[in-house]
Amino acid sequence: MAQDLYFYKQKIFSKKVARLFSQEELHSAVKALLANRDLEDDTKLRGELFEEVLIDFDVSAYEKEIKKLLETDTEFISPQSRRFMMNKKIWSVIQKIVLSKYSGIEKNKDELSVTDSKLDGKLRELCQQLKNQPNSDSKPANNSSSSLQLLSDYSTLEKLFKKNLLFVNIQ
Repeated sequence: MAQDLYFYKQKIFSKKVARLFSQEELHSAVKALLANRDLEDDTKLRGELFEEVLIDFDVSAYEKEIKKLLETDTEFISPQSRRFMMNKKIWSVIQKIVLSKYSGIEKNKDELSVTDSKLDGKLRELCQQLKNQPNSDSKPANNSSSSLQLLSDYSTLEKLFKKNLLFVNIQ
């Protein structure tokens, strides 16, 4: 059975409050609040605390690097949950996946190191390039509406991640 990562914006803390605390502090606070709650069964509570972020690309939990990180470097918010706050290591893998989907070349994803500091800049540059040239013929050959949507979705996720608002659920 395939399992994918689904992305959620947390609504527990406002953007303003989330900026005041580190990612670790926010994750600990959410874990403490939800330690004895089953979000999978309590749909009302889940809906009040998390808003799904719809994106047009899939991220498999079975992706080699993601699977490894889920097993070793992920703290779920409660024992009954498959939900966790996005962390830097998994975010780096997602950046590689987006870049590989954009470029259409699977091998690029394997060539990029998880710690490649240029990855964020490459994706930001692509997003900016597409925003600045909406009707230009000088766009990259693979710049279709699906490429625009991919980079738009990435940009949305990136903003939430940088504001410590991005959570993930494995389904």
